[in-house]
Amino acid sequence: MPNHGVFVPLITPIDDTGAVCRQSVRQLVAYSSATASGYLPCLTSGEGWLLSRDQWEAMVRYTLEAALPGGVIVGIERPTTGEVMEYAKLAKRLGAGAVMLTSPFGADVDQRQIFEHYRQVHDDSGLDIYIYNESSLSRNETAFETLLAVADLPRVVGIKDSVSGGRETSQIAALRSRGLAYYIGWEHHLATGLPVDGNVVSLANLEPALCKLGQHSSDPTVHAEIVRLSEAYALLADDWYRHVKRALKARGVIASDRTLVILQEASMSNQKQLYLFNRARLQHPEASSPELLRFEREWIANHVAEIASHGAPSDAAELRVHLARMIEDEQRDTPDSARYVAEHMPLDEFRILVQEFAVDGLTEAQAFYYALPRLPLEAQMPMLRIMIDEFGSGNLKRAHTSLYVNLLRELGMPTEPAFYFDRVEPACLAFVNLFFWLSIRADDPSYFAGAITYLETAIAVFFDCYVQACARLGIQAHAYYTEHQHIDAFHAIEGQNMLRAMQATRTLDPGKAWMGARLASIITGNAFEAAVAKARQYQFAADAPASWIGVSHDAR
Repeated sequence: MPNHGVFVPLITPIDDTGAVCRQSVRQLVAYSSATASGYLPCLTSGEGWLLSRDQWEAMVRYTLEAALPGGVIVGIERPTTGEVMEYAKLAKRLGAGAVMLTSPFGADVDQRQIFEHYRQVHDDSGLDIYIYNESSLSRNETAFETLLAVADLPRVVGIKDSVSGGRETSQIAALRSRGLAYYIGWEHHLATGLPVDGNVVSLANLEPALCKLGQHSSDPTVHAEIVRLSEAYALLADDWYRHVKRALKARGVIASDRTLVILQEASMSNQKQLYLFNRARLQHPEASSPELLRFEREWIANHVAEIASHGAPSDAAELRVHLARMIEDEQRDTPDSARYVAEHMPLDEFRILVQEFAVDGLTEAQAFYYALPRLPLEAQMPMLRIMIDEFGSGNLKRAHTSLYVNLLRELGMPTEPAFYFDRVEPACLAFVNLFFWLSIRADDPSYFAGAITYLETAIAVFFDCYVQACARLGIQAHAYYTEHQHIDAFHAIEGQNMLRAMQATRTLDPGKAWMGARLASIITGNAFEAAVAKARQYQFAADAPASWIGVSHDAR
């Protein structure tokens, strides 16, 4: 990969469903291909800190497809070293040779931790490493001495330096003498005569030729034009990426100027309204909402399209192999978020985690009644045995919802579901809404059977981080989690019995059962990651913000 020139920090073009637009990525790369030396997807200009794992993976994959070989540095904006390493490994599997990353997030992160962060990713990933030196997203400062120490790692090859006040030329020379390619990170530092190797600025999405001209220039006319355009495109606004998208859409480069912040706000409203509709549907089966059902179809279709590209089993035997392999892979690679919950999450954060899943815990399994008559009678039997346990074998005190109520009471939290409707993340509402779709509106009960079998098998291990957290924090009302760990081992067997009964009655579609399992895996994982991320940003309060969606423009 060339280390000199204009490297474009790509915006992330998304459609109305939140999917990354493949054609727009191709056109975006082509728009600057005559000038750019390379591309950086998923940095702050690409709303990298907001991207879901699926969106991040799609953006990386499409950029690698569209760019010349070796012309992509993958951005990673995740809060912890463990998460960054997970994403770095995924980037490598996708074919990337280099990544750019910030320091770990948090105002209390010290210089030793920053160095160790870069060292671990360097040693474990096998990729070339580029430093993204900023402070607004990570909320910490990397000292110059720490930058020099990181630069001494053999495969650390470059730095995007986004210090707003600029850097002395002697420090730039010292970084370059360590083998780092030095990239300007701010438009107003272009055309100022700094001794640099290139630039990584948002303006390059729109005016790559001007950014190339300003790289080594000290011409005040060039500098004035860059400043003028930066003001015209509002590149100093907190939502600068929205203005860049608007201009690119007006030029016909991308199909939509949707931003993830706006989409998340819309998703929050849509998932909440869909959840409220689904709850009403339990009491009033005749209820209908064409607009919400259209949103649901698009939301599900977007996930199914991604899953379909991964292949599907052709028969029941292959389905069992697929399920076993997926669960084994998930249990082998414990995510950093689960380790954090188990070992470090304080009580106030744990309350938020419990809050985020309250809409599920307080209404657990109620939608499953609608799935029963859709199954063949032989498959209803194992499903009914699962439901009997979910409802405490007729003992209200042992019903799983009652166990969640006990947990909430010990934590001093409200026990009415309505309290949480406006407080939980859309990803957590989506987790509950998925089961309404599976139970009531999926075109084949095979989706439901696959999802239930996956979850009943995976949750026993997945809940281990909750059980460890309860023990560490001294929480006595832990039965909601420990009961699941006990009973779901039996439910996993019943899930397999349900699949066998459907196979025997020729009502099982293995491909749709696999999609149901994958949907459950992805949407459950998204909900957990969103809940943990929110817990690490906010303390529980009745008026806590609905989501963490803001980042200052200084992060560039």
